[in-house]
Amino acid sequence: ATSTWTAMLAWTITLLAWSGPAQGAGMSRSIYGGECPAAPATLRARLGMRLPEAPAHATDEELEQWTRRWIDVVVTGKNLCPFSARVRGEPSRVVVERHAPGTPELSRTLRDELMALDASDPDLPATTFVLLAHPELVSFERYMESVAPMAEQLSQELTRGAIQIVLFHPHASWGDGDESLRDASDFSTRSPTPMLHLLRDRDVVEAEAAWVQQHKDDDEVPDIQQANAAWLRGIGFDEAERLWRSCW
Repeated sequence: ATSTWTAMLAWTITLLAWSGPAQGAGMSRSIYGGECPAAPATLRARLGMRLPEAPAHATDEELEQWTRRWIDVVVTGKNLCPFSARVRGEPSRVVVERHAPGTPELSRTLRDELMALDASDPDLPATTFVLLAHPELVSFERYMESVAPMAEQLSQELTRGAIQIVLFHPHASWGDGDESLRDASDFSTRSPTPMLHLLRDRDVVEAEAAWVQQHKDDDEVPDIQQANAAWLRGIGFDEAERLWRSCW
């Protein structure tokens, strides 16, 4: 059955790829220290806004630090995922992968992490964040068309769906049209760096059951996705972006 947590992060989206204000002839710095195509000037002018970006030249240690801070400040701190506290802490594993999409090295990393998490002690909390630190993956479209389907296929092949994969990206956008580009609800799935979050299906099922039990006296179980969207839109795009940026 489709889980609440999975549904909350379902990707029925229009793809938007950009890399921040230009620095030179059509190029900008990525968070990985390399160069990547800048967002077209016409797009930036039409939006009348500065698209979000993370700092340049990030080390592996910085990427992990920002990710853990984002989990603490945004995901757990603002209760965007009521299940996250269960798997937060030292048992959580963070892996930085710098190989390009389509390379055997990236595939090998994903295979190793999927199998290791599937074989982990079921009585101990465990979850894995694979941070994708290659300049090509600054593009949300490239991320969605390459790494995301490959990871899902590997999970099915190696674990028969025992490991769920949740997608996060700094430039995630869910809607259509210019107005949707300032939809604060997108920050529910915007992380400091492109990543794959690996979760054991049995943990998600247990967390769902606890969530339902917690609200057993309510008229209906709250929809997490709708609650997150309402809260983020309530604080507004600028405040949601400020909160997101505070993680680095």
